Amino acid sequence: VEKQGDTIRAGMSDVEVFLGIDGDTANAKGFSITQGFGALVLTGDGLALEAGGGVELVGFDSVFTLSAEQMKVQINTTDEQVTASVDTGSTELYDLDIEANTFRFSGDNVSLTVISADVTISGSFAVERFTETDWVVNPTNSNVEFVESSVIVLAISGFSIDLGADAPVKLVNGSGVFVFTDAGIAGEASIGVEINASDEISLAGTFGLVFNTAEKAIERRVTVGGESKVLSLPAAAANSTFIRVSGTNIVLNAFGQSVSGNFNLEKNGDEFRGGVSKVDVFLGTGQGTADERGFRISDGRGAFLVTNEGVALEASGAIALVGIENVTLQAERMTVQVNTIETGPVSASIATGEYDAGLPVVVDLALPAGPYTRLSGSGLELVVFGQSISGNFVVEKQGDTIRAGMSDVEVF
Repeated sequence: VEKQGDTIRAGMSDVEVFLGIDGDTANAKGFSITQGFGALVLTGDGLALEAGGGVELVGFDSVFTLSAEQMKVQINTTDEQVTASVDTGSTELYDLDIEANTFRFSGDNVSLTVISADVTISGSFAVERFTETDWVVNPTNSNVEFVESSVIVLAISGFSIDLGADAPVKLVNGSGVFVFTDAGIAGEASIGVEINASDEISLAGTFGLVFNTAEKAIERRVTVGGESKVLSLPAAAANSTFIRVSGTNIVLNAFGQSVSGNFNLEKNGDEFRGGVSKVDVFLGTGQGTADERGFRISDGRGAFLVTNEGVALEASGAIALVGIENVTLQAERMTVQVNTIETGPVSASIATGEYDAGLPVVVDLALPAGPYTRLSGSGLELVVFGQSISGNFVVEKQGDTIRAGMSDVEVF
């Protein structure tokens, strides 16, 4: 601890604390802090503090366990950013660097196990509150005014719930960032889901939820569990909420039928859009065996857009009938396109829930003004009792005009 003028500095390192009963015995019960650290700067303007350490509850193993690799608190009550190098009594100084008017509490690799229920909840978190200054235009005089507002940020990473080895549901690798401001609430969260309800039903994949109730875009970065998380969301439409629901690498099996792929659904104001990619569907019997019989869609992808003016959509995929005696039907790609919006052509890039190198994979929806319908097939082959037809075809209707074409046709 040192005092120079009106400034007081204090530091600590390698601190170990036990609060409880029967310490240093096999019957110890209490609260333990290990590898504690911290620094404090106190001036006439206020206080800046950072302190933390490993945390563990001791002696309650028959009921529950609670531990954290590190829990840390950061406080700055001054109106200025505080940076200082503080002597902690060890060979190295502690570098204090905290933004103005900040409170932050975080926990890395926190784990709670309830022994009787065989339930373990684990993950890392960070809660932060600070004040920021933004500008607004006064509608009465058009002057720019600066307004202070309070912001709260909650971030989670590595979140999982283990309900025991025999549990039919597992929630793994959850993460999220949530921002609370005077303008509204925004957040993004995702979690891996594994459900094995029985030998006949299973579901796996990563599901996500994104929302923003504020009529301004959100750009935030927060560190949790040693990992930097970014929240980047568009503004909500007037008097509305932006919301997105997505699924990545989803696999559903039910009674021998299967569906897999990615999806993304978004709503903002009066507009609703969605996209899918890498969709595989099997409807039939004996899936994955030599006796497989049914209908299969492979590598399906598509997008749709719904507005007050109408609907635009495009969907495509490879199709095949499998295991049907004396009948063969397959196509390398079947595509359907529809646009009922008559006010003009539609051009939109729509997310599918799939990611490549961290970037969203989109379907580019590009359709002429409606009413418009188009059905096309490439690599189409139909064989019925030895009679066959193959080739490519296109049929489209725009307004009162119908066009049709075909190529590479072979008939036997």
